[in-house]
Amino acid sequence: MLSSELVEYSNFFSKLTQDPSLLEQVHAHAKISLTPEIIESLWQQQNALKTDATACARALARLRKLVLGILILREVSAQASLMEVERAMTALAELALRVLLEPLEQQAFERFGVPKNESGDPLSLLVIGMGKIGAFELNVSSDIDVVYAIEEHGKTDRGVDALEVFEHIAERLTWHLSQPNQDGFVFRVDTRLRPFGDVGPKVLSLDALEHYFMAHARFWERCAWMKARILNASLNNPASKKLQQMIKAFVFKRYTDYTTIDGIKDLASKIAAERSKAREHARFGQSDVKLGRGGIREIEFIVQSLAITHGGRDPALQNPATRSLLSLLSQRQRLSAEIANRLDEAYVFLRRIEHAVQFEADRQTHSVPNEEIKRRQLASFLGFSSLVQFDLELENTRNFVAEQFEALLPSHTEKVFTTVTPRVTAWLAAARNSNEATQDKLRQVLLIFDQTIAEDEVFARAARFAQTIMRRRTYLDLILTYPIVRERLVQLMSASAFAADYLTRHPILLDELIDPEMDSMVNDWPQFDAGLASSLKASEDTEAKMNALRDAHHAQVLRILARDLAGHLTVEEVSDQLSLLADKILAAALQEARETLDQGDLTEGLAILAYGRLGAKELAYTSDLDLVFISDAQADREPERVTQLTRLVQRLLSWLSVQTTSGRLFEIDTRLRPNGNAGMLVTNQEAFARYFDTAALWEYQAITRARFCVGDLRLGNWFESLRHQLIAKPRQWEEVAVQVETMRRRVSDNHPNRSNLFCIKHDPGGLVDMEFAVQAIILAYASLYPDLIDNAGTLALATRAAGHGLIDQDITLSACDAYRHLRYLQHLRRMQGEAIARVSKEQIAVYATAVRTFVQAIGLNFPTRS
Repeated sequence: MLSSELVEYSNFFSKLTQDPSLLEQVHAHAKISLTPEIIESLWQQQNALKTDATACARALARLRKLVLGILILREVSAQASLMEVERAMTALAELALRVLLEPLEQQAFERFGVPKNESGDPLSLLVIGMGKIGAFELNVSSDIDVVYAIEEHGKTDRGVDALEVFEHIAERLTWHLSQPNQDGFVFRVDTRLRPFGDVGPKVLSLDALEHYFMAHARFWERCAWMKARILNASLNNPASKKLQQMIKAFVFKRYTDYTTIDGIKDLASKIAAERSKAREHARFGQSDVKLGRGGIREIEFIVQSLAITHGGRDPALQNPATRSLLSLLSQRQRLSAEIANRLDEAYVFLRRIEHAVQFEADRQTHSVPNEEIKRRQLASFLGFSSLVQFDLELENTRNFVAEQFEALLPSHTEKVFTTVTPRVTAWLAAARNSNEATQDKLRQVLLIFDQTIAEDEVFARAARFAQTIMRRRTYLDLILTYPIVRERLVQLMSASAFAADYLTRHPILLDELIDPEMDSMVNDWPQFDAGLASSLKASEDTEAKMNALRDAHHAQVLRILARDLAGHLTVEEVSDQLSLLADKILAAALQEARETLDQGDLTEGLAILAYGRLGAKELAYTSDLDLVFISDAQADREPERVTQLTRLVQRLLSWLSVQTTSGRLFEIDTRLRPNGNAGMLVTNQEAFARYFDTAALWEYQAITRARFCVGDLRLGNWFESLRHQLIAKPRQWEEVAVQVETMRRRVSDNHPNRSNLFCIKHDPGGLVDMEFAVQAIILAYASLYPDLIDNAGTLALATRAAGHGLIDQDITLSACDAYRHLRYLQHLRRMQGEAIARVSKEQIAVYATAVRTFVQAIGLNFPTRS
């Protein structure tokens, strides 16, 4: 856009050109980013008496015109990002408040005396920024929403109540900011977001504000206060800290309650009503990019409703800024990365339009004009080569935003189902002591289950879940409100008894079912890592951090489970993902446990070794973790460090296994360490190596499935080297076979099967037979074939053995297929809630035969009867 076209488009800029001195400054400063520091420098250059509020207001009005002029030139030349514009306007508003407040307080204190609290400490006015200014998102021609407060009550030395003094200051501050003067105005100010609105006190104490939050505030105010912050005090200021704690407690509830669900419904209805009004205005020539269909308000609703719903349990989402929240919601897998990115692009585009129409005449407007000439000018200002291109981009953007808004809208469930069947009546009896509202909600949920679930067994699972959650009405509301929650809940209950039990034990996971991407085929681990880190960072105490770990783990397990049941993952892929998740949780828990001890980086020189299912990356949903801890600390030389490392591991075990309000993470087994329960919890690396000089062969078997998991990488590499040496020791097949057969018989004796069914894990021809046979091959032949040393899994190692001619390839192929199918059958049985997976012997015969053939082909004599 040429300068002449800009003057024609913007009446504000046209007037600016009539002030050559100001225009010269605009051009001089438009070449570089307009940062808060530059704005501060521009203010210092203003020739104003800083002790005179009236003079300051005039100078600030002039500074505001300068800032807007700079931003117009930078925007029209595509040099200014949205963040630059927002931050510049926010910085200007904060500067104006600070500059005017100082002389106004001084004048008031000279007149009334200095207000002090009971301890004699001076008080000051707290200016709480709400909405856009609170989130550093101020528009170029926006009101600033503020609430005035003081930290506590007090009086002046002349006996004047502090509130009276600060009400006087607040009134004068509002007047000087918004009253037009010879150079324009500074900022329009809106104070109606204060408690009780226009009829409420102009200034109130933080205690009074907290009481209002608890007793009178409505849901929409939670959304408003989500973006609040004190503008004239640092975040480390005690008043700022107190306010932030109050806001978190008010806005973000750990458990989604029915007031939140109802509030989201009401807010959505209001936005829909605003849509209708905006549509009426559009008929008369203007289209509102804020309140209209697919506008800015709908993006903000999506972001705020998800943040408020999940922010109580996920502190990382307690962020006021829209764009930051979109990124965090993607990281925390509340929105897909694609949708979050497209909403961010839409938000930037719509906000740029909003700024452009405000630049036109410095008016607080959000409407795109309908006149073709003005629309062409607007399109040109925004860098579009044609009006058609602009209109198409705007239409596509608004359609996408509207689709996302409508997809998130809660449904207004009607009581369609009224016939109460006997099975509904039976489960309703459990609620006879509940209040009427709870009974009604439970009845509606059970009726929905009754109409959508045919099998009595599945209905019982769903009804048991409903009975468990009925004490928290909000969970019943979630089921009744969101169709996607009902559908996914029924799918999970129908597909798996284990999934039903998992949700019943962790009903808080019901929130996860809202996420449209929950059961997608792709698992974004970098997003999980970032989300877990930010969630832990935002948690303020040990209990909150322990809950954050558990919530993140349980939610991710549910996502893996949903993908598993949807057929997107094989059994091996499920185990890989559960093992990777366990590794990540272990690493995070170790770091957090270390920080609670505050004794330096104790993780240096400590390594966690994974054995068993975790070591082999064959973890199941209910597996415990077999862990061994080694260190480089020597008890005779560093007794204090050994004690510290032992305390660290004990603290870690507590973090992993203790029961909190969010449940527990894992059952931990440390008995595979040297000397079992009689051994040291943390073993010195040299002692660990020496132990294997006299270790039994079964302990070498165990180490074939061990790996370094978490901790000091140097020590981890040392272990992997030692493991290589231990497994590669030359051994005679006969010696290995006798000891492996002895251990196999002992395991069989410890797991008798007195049923007529086949135990997939322990019976002859089952999983343990195949695993022991492959371990025997490894221990006997790894000295000749080093690739057998790798912890590559039973199937891969069996295939390598066949490749070396140690066993017939056809026999191996059949056994591997059988092992894979046995694991799949075991997985299916466990998904139906069976702790011991058993199937009919006829169903398993061909697979058991293939495994027994493999065992016999390598010369092992395992038990043939269970």
